[in-house]
Amino acid sequence: MVHLVRVCLLALIGCWGCSLRVSDRRPALPADRCPDGVCPAFVKEHPAVNLPLELRMKNRNGGSCYWVSLESVAQWQHRPDIAAHIRSTYRGGASTGDLTGMAKREDYHYAYCTDGDIRFLEWACRTRRGAAITFFSNHAITIVDLTDAEAWLCDNNRVGQYIRVPRTEFERRWRGYGGDAVTLLVGPPANPLPWL
Repeated sequence: MVHLVRVCLLALIGCWGCSLRVSDRRPALPADRCPDGVCPAFVKEHPAVNLPLELRMKNRNGGSCYWVSLESVAQWQHRPDIAAHIRSTYRGGASTGDLTGMAKREDYHYAYCTDGDIRFLEWACRTRRGAAITFFSNHAITIVDLTDAEAWLCDNNRVGQYIRVPRTEFERRWRGYGGDAVTLLVGPPANPLPWL
């Protein structure tokens, strides 16, 4: 299994521009469903990881933020069983090593970044997986989209609305908080909204 994880990680790291690309193209909407009868060539859902409120996992015990952020990722990838297992088994402060160690022990496929490489987050959002990231002082949250203009974040301490941060500010701050990120590769992301 460890070898498989290494192979997956090497494929992810080495293939930023190859078969891991997922098309952002969406079929154009019929003219009668487009504002003013004009449709763009494609429509992209924002955020890419458009978590319903009930899937935005809330922090627990005042310090399980990294675990909870990964639970949101599992929920989005149609794996409520994994989210429930994480919730019932893992709690308290955690590092990227704790999350990747758990994934190894539990035999979950995963990918991670510890060097602030923004290409990892671009890939995680482009493929609609999302990622648990270190952000804010001693805190972790879930990144749900990264566009040329901004990052969309879901903070497990205030799940009611997404936080939107200008991209340059986000990159600077994320790297300042360690530049760590973990995602799971355990199931397909949710389908886009049906009208997109």
